[in-house]
Amino acid sequence: MVLLGWWIVKAVYYLNVIILLSSLSPAVPGTDTPLSGERVNHQQVLVLNASQMAALQQRAQAGDPESEYILGAAYREGGPILARDPAQAVKWWQKAAIHGNARAGNELGYMYENGKGVTQNYVEAAKWFNMAAQLGNPAAQTNLGYLYYLGKGIRRNYSRAIEWFSKAARQGTAAAQHSLAFMYRHGKGVRRDYSAAVQFYRAAAGNGFAEAQNALGSMYLRGEGVPSNPAEAFHWFRSAAEQGFADAQNNLAYLCATGQGTTRDYAAALRWFSLAAEQGSPNAQANLGAMYSQGRGVALNYVEAYKWLSLAAMQGHRDAEAARKSLASIMSKDQLAQAETRTADWQAQHQSQPDQPGGGQ
Repeated sequence: MVLLGWWIVKAVYYLNVIILLSSLSPAVPGTDTPLSGERVNHQQVLVLNASQMAALQQRAQAGDPESEYILGAAYREGGPILARDPAQAVKWWQKAAIHGNARAGNELGYMYENGKGVTQNYVEAAKWFNMAAQLGNPAAQTNLGYLYYLGKGIRRNYSRAIEWFSKAARQGTAAAQHSLAFMYRHGKGVRRDYSAAVQFYRAAAGNGFAEAQNALGSMYLRGEGVPSNPAEAFHWFRSAAEQGFADAQNNLAYLCATGQGTTRDYAAALRWFSLAAEQGSPNAQANLGAMYSQGRGVALNYVEAYKWLSLAAMQGHRDAEAARKSLASIMSKDQLAQAETRTADWQAQHQSQPDQPGGGQ
């Protein structure tokens, strides 16, 4: 892990604040897995008028697999004609899957995996992903590989995970290419091979997959499988950051703050740290707290610094916790009270939102 020590000076007090570069491994919040986020490729549902919907329902009720699939997708999304109803989506996708529709099998697996419209059941998820994967559906192959990796609903088997990731990767599925790269990078089920990891990360990054772009950037920064090239790392971090990927935003900000691969720019660092911190990245929150505590790219502000350090510390960030305690020793009671209020306000404003329908292609 790369560390950068910066010093805060006030009178005779000195506070050592550590800036961390996050996710120099594939960016996966909270756990060491090859993927993050939804791994399902949802069919975009056409907006249907009343007569079209009636015709679709008639075909579905007659047992047409494609119509059953589309009707399930319509219930998943909801709209002016059909109310959103995950249970009905499951019902129609099950009919379509039984009739051999691979996309429906994949969607059904996703619903069981995530407990949407049904009780969460990883065994059922694996069953339906396997059905669709055997029919060649690349999203299902990726999802099945992920369950093999985790050992959820099926016995953990890294070799089988690689097998299914490879099948999907050959069909150009970016999530599978990213996952396969992860397996090679970390030696999961295969001998560690940084060159192979770079190859698959580059394929996924070229397909616009933000997680892979971030991971590829970290490999260029570290010189894993490629010569160290901070400018190339900057390019890939920026590509992922511009898609809103929080870990990449933090990494890009770090390069801006240190001048690696680019001209040092504290204002740009502050912007990218802020974007990632607002998404809840503990590393970015710690880094943003350090910026405010030193007046780097922003006016010195101990109250804001304490707030961001507190938010990071609440997620288990040890360096942020240590920095917060040191900062508290040089703040007034009024400043501490303001900081605690701002921290609580931020938490209240960023409580989990209700689930929204999935998107994709």
